[in-house]
Amino acid sequence: MIEVRHLKYFVALVNEMHFTKAAQQLHIAQPALSQNIRQIEDELGAKLLVRTHREMSLTPAGRAFYHEACLALQQLERVQTAVRRAMRGEAGSLAIGFTVTTILGNLPQVLSRFKDAYPEVELTVREHAVDTLIAMLRSGQLDIVCVDSGVVDARLDSKPLSPLPMVVALHGGHRLAAEGGPIRLAELADETFILPTPYKEYTLYDMFLRTCRDAGFEPKCKYFADSALGGIGLVAANLAVDLMHELPNIRPHGVVWRRISDPQVPLQMQLVWRRDDVSTPARNLIAMVD
Repeated sequence: MIEVRHLKYFVALVNEMHFTKAAQQLHIAQPALSQNIRQIEDELGAKLLVRTHREMSLTPAGRAFYHEACLALQQLERVQTAVRRAMRGEAGSLAIGFTVTTILGNLPQVLSRFKDAYPEVELTVREHAVDTLIAMLRSGQLDIVCVDSGVVDARLDSKPLSPLPMVVALHGGHRLAAEGGPIRLAELADETFILPTPYKEYTLYDMFLRTCRDAGFEPKCKYFADSALGGIGLVAANLAVDLMHELPNIRPHGVVWRRISDPQVPLQMQLVWRRDDVSTPARNLIAMVD
């Protein structure tokens, strides 16, 4: 059977057209090189080389074998390179899911840096509500998701993105909209709030309740929204106020943002992935988060 070493030996010999020089290049003894060439000829049943006292030349079969051997070695190198790149996460694919809120936040900057660093990785992106994203992550349809807060599941791991300021979204005609500077959360105690849709295994709704309670009041909640855009729409309709990230990629018309001064507000966007099943491209993306 012809092996890869046979191809390498024959190509090296033809390139040098000298057994001694080729053997030195290959770091093998000359008799071993001669034996390997005979093995190729025996396997093929064809004479590949014509040797005289002074020179060596290729037969027609030898020229054909040399051409195909070069192509085979080149293809092998491409295969090895592709495998090494895949192992380093420089190739392959990465399926990412996100909520509307997170793609309006600082997730785009992370994805942009990843694409610049790993241009050969094929990105698949999906936007869904958080419960759908988590279900797709658990089932393996997504490799990693970005959501607005943590997920209660020991099988999942997470890493926070750089924090964004916490704001309250107010209708332009609200009594607090015309004032400047940050406000304390307690100043909103009498307001009606838009809160995140409560999900069984997702902490954002509970986090908002705890935050308001820590500020000394029980929030009056009448409306729910799955995303910042939904909440902003309800604020624009002058139905309620909404706590959210200050989103750098959106400037809502008719809605005013005022920062919250309370330092304990723990709202942070998170990358979430399966703890025991992390692809190399996913690891590379996670490593890019400061």
